[in-house]
Amino acid sequence: MSISLEQVRAWGMRDGGRAVAFAKEPEPDHGLEVVQLPAQAMGHPDPGEPGSSARRLCSDWDSTIEGVYVGPRDLPLGGRISPEAAKSARESEDAWDIYWDSFELTLRRANVVLLATYFDHPVENTHIRSLYVVDNDRFPIWNGKRLKGFVEGGDTLIEETYVQDAYLPQKPSLAERLRKLFRKTS
Repeated sequence: MSISLEQVRAWGMRDGGRAVAFAKEPEPDHGLEVVQLPAQAMGHPDPGEPGSSARRLCSDWDSTIEGVYVGPRDLPLGGRISPEAAKSARESEDAWDIYWDSFELTLRRANVVLLATYFDHPVENTHIRSLYVVDNDRFPIWNGKRLKGFVEGGDTLIEETYVQDAYLPQKPSLAERLRKLFRKTS
């Protein structure tokens, strides 16, 4: 074995920490807040934008947003999280298990959930998968009633166009919104 298992564990923890920071990246404050239309009327938030509920961590997409690593397709989807994840997946089953366990443990400790998604492109006849991270501290409400997806090998895969709807932000009360509005104008 050319990679030590301690190194693999450290990579998993480091990548988990990066995924946590990515999920918890707050939405930029754009000043005065106006009444927002429902997300479905306005379109889904961009997974690359800070503050959106689900942030795309890695993907099978060939062209992705800046900062999203796209690894070789012969790896498990989690092996596309970083070049070190790819090395761990290729090294051995033990190395991959240690990497993945330390990665997931880091997410769980930070209350960040990992979502697997798919997108079937009818024209190109491709089945594209992605992993998203969601900060459960900011988006604790699971909206599983109207999601489209399926279960494969014990894992739930959500249709990618529904991933932003999977978690909903808590709506502040009218009093909280008014307080925030008066704080910004004074």
